[in-house]
Amino acid sequence: MEDGASAAATAPRPFSIATTWPPVAAIAAAAILLLALVLRILCARGQLWLDELWSLKLIDEMRARHDLLWGLPLDNNHYLNTLYLAAVGADAPILVQRGFSILLGVLTVLAAGIAARRAGLVAALTAMAFFAISYPMVNYGSEARGYAGLILATLCAILLTESAAAGSKRDRLKLGIANLAGVLFQPIMLGEIACLMGWAAWLRRPAGPATPRAVAAAGFAALETFLWTVRLLLPVGAIMTIAIMHVGGYVVAARIPFSVGSFVEGYGGLLNLLLGLPDTVPIWTGPCIAAIAMAMIANLARGDRDHRLSLYVFHIVGLPLAMFVAELPNALYPRYYLASGIVFLLLLADLFGRIWQQGGAARIVAILLAAALVFGNAVHVARLAENGRDQTAAMMHLIGDAGPALVTSDQDARNRPVIDYAARRLNLPVTYVPADRICAQKPTWMVSSWPEQQIPERLDTAGRTACSIVFKKVATFPQWGLSGLPWTVYRAE
Repeated sequence: MEDGASAAATAPRPFSIATTWPPVAAIAAAAILLLALVLRILCARGQLWLDELWSLKLIDEMRARHDLLWGLPLDNNHYLNTLYLAAVGADAPILVQRGFSILLGVLTVLAAGIAARRAGLVAALTAMAFFAISYPMVNYGSEARGYAGLILATLCAILLTESAAAGSKRDRLKLGIANLAGVLFQPIMLGEIACLMGWAAWLRRPAGPATPRAVAAAGFAALETFLWTVRLLLPVGAIMTIAIMHVGGYVVAARIPFSVGSFVEGYGGLLNLLLGLPDTVPIWTGPCIAAIAMAMIANLARGDRDHRLSLYVFHIVGLPLAMFVAELPNALYPRYYLASGIVFLLLLADLFGRIWQQGGAARIVAILLAAALVFGNAVHVARLAENGRDQTAAMMHLIGDAGPALVTSDQDARNRPVIDYAARRLNLPVTYVPADRICAQKPTWMVSSWPEQQIPERLDTAGRTACSIVFKKVATFPQWGLSGLPWTVYRAE
């Protein structure tokens, strides 16, 4: 067996950034990029939702503390996104507030095409189309949070890891910059860095059995590949560590304990959405399709030395498995599996390109399956464009269109920022009444953002206040997808 280090050094660079596009392909790529831009702008028109509003609240805290890293060690502080929002301001037009993410989302589509270029032009254009129309990519690419930057940084890191492992010192520096940017967009990038280091160790493994000496050699080789990443992250990590110790820990706004069901819901839910599957399809369908696709790639890629199969295994199997074994909290949120989802889309584009090369009936089947994926995602994206992140605007119009209204809720901390912001943005005469003022002001309306199945038909304030006001449910606005809140509206009897 050939030594892993020398193999990596001589292997072709499947994710080479330097590439040329024939005129027809360049025109098609430009059309896809234009489509990606239009979709993200259309989906960025709705009102900001809770997590975006919390990002705006961080601006005031950042200015009060005169810092970004030291005083704000909490999970909703996506550092570069917070800086951008501070620059444009909390009262900027919504498209401007989401503009950074829109730009990064479109660049992600281009990076996906470059990443898949090694598998051929068809695979590259397919990857661009998948990333352009994919509902999760459109959602995060039109939202004022750090996930658009995280996705782009992850793709760039994947682009650079193999060439950096092959010995390119320039790409090792670029890899370090991409990884640093990813962490500053969203600290969960640290998990992806660990996954990429494992992949680099696999690429640089020595020939022969996996002895302790061989494992150590592969580990040192991976560390060498990520030397610039370590250098760049050490000062940031030191600042963040001191900040966390200073405030007594890293703050996670909502911590839901791990369970097998939540893991399947989060990971399977993301893959289902990437495939454009309807809500009625079982949650385990996506992981099953991923396993089938990897098996097909393993069969079609026999003898290849471009390491793509190992990339797919590390991300689609290894990374989620590590999260499962670690029993991480909040496993039900699909966004925490974005690195796996990114590579899953690359896998599908790679598989489409390989089948296309086969010709005949296989090509027709591949076209039909790709068309189904695009159609399903188009339906989801249309739903996002129509309703926004959630139906806050519809809920607020129900309450405020008839004239001045007092509204309270069953959770001040989560619901008040949304109602106050929406009332101002929509110019509605709606005033929020906090829980400690309910008895004095006697609001006519109450809203809840808990899932509908968790709340009753009537709510009584007697358990939380000194008076008893009974509210009856009058309307529900269900939440769907990756963002937003479910709203239930009550009116005083």
